[in-house]
Amino acid sequence: MVTTSQRCSLATLSVLAIWLALPAPCTAQQKEDESEDGVRWFGRSEPFAPLIADPLETQIRGSIVSAELDLEGLEDADPSAVALLEDRNAQAEVAIGYRQNVVQFQRETASRPAIAIGFEVGVFSRFLLETPEKDFLSADFRVGLPVEITWSGWEGRFEILHMSSHFGDDLFDRLGIPNAQVTFDGFQLVAARRLVREVRLYVGGNFNFHSNPGVEELAAQWGLEWDRSEVDRSGHVFPLFAADFRITDETERVAGTALAGASFRISDLRLQLALRGHFGPSTIGKFRNFDENFIGLGLRIIP
Repeated sequence: MVTTSQRCSLATLSVLAIWLALPAPCTAQQKEDESEDGVRWFGRSEPFAPLIADPLETQIRGSIVSAELDLEGLEDADPSAVALLEDRNAQAEVAIGYRQNVVQFQRETASRPAIAIGFEVGVFSRFLLETPEKDFLSADFRVGLPVEITWSGWEGRFEILHMSSHFGDDLFDRLGIPNAQVTFDGFQLVAARRLVREVRLYVGGNFNFHSNPGVEELAAQWGLEWDRSEVDRSGHVFPLFAADFRITDETERVAGTALAGASFRISDLRLQLALRGHFGPSTIGKFRNFDENFIGLGLRIIP
């Protein structure tokens, strides 16, 4: 029997299979005069735009979600903790991160790509809203050193990446959930193709050369995005859609995150207001091997 997650995966992979046959869109940077070229430090442009639907992509976002976890098989936990998290409950998500293009070696032209090295840090937190103490559930920390490239409708990012996850002290102390360490260091590679300037398809994966037991060593990722506000600065409100799928050698189950909403600009800020849903292994690092379903409303701010 084909599951919902498998059907979503097959449909997405079918779309990705045709991207190589499509012509490359014209980009503004291809028309830059090579005489303006040169090494640039701490610029604002990014050859590889951050992924929209990836829940652990460095970003600034706040959300309210209704979530439930399937904690079957969790040992040594207080039954009240399991009951609290398995029942559908209201949670708050807070993601705070910063990305900076440190050095760009060259601009994109018709004959050569743009290449840049950057730096990023991010924290992704969850809070329970239905307990009197508003328990801090978990936090995931991300530190990365990405090398980004774009040329003729293609984009790529190769990154040295560290991720670690930590339970909130409130939940750990009061409810007695086991405090197993979750951390990994590895490489991430993502390749993307712009079908038109506002539509992007991507595939990628992770290889972790250091990880704790129960944390994946290999992961595959793919997704699609439609966001016109990234290339249109008119200030109009545009529809927004994005979906991200991921599977690891640890769970062998597909995790999917999708969002739909509106994308617009206010001054120099780009904002995304969207409904977001998730199925499959949890986006919370401490529960990465347990299935989680949630739906919620969030606002993302992109400087």
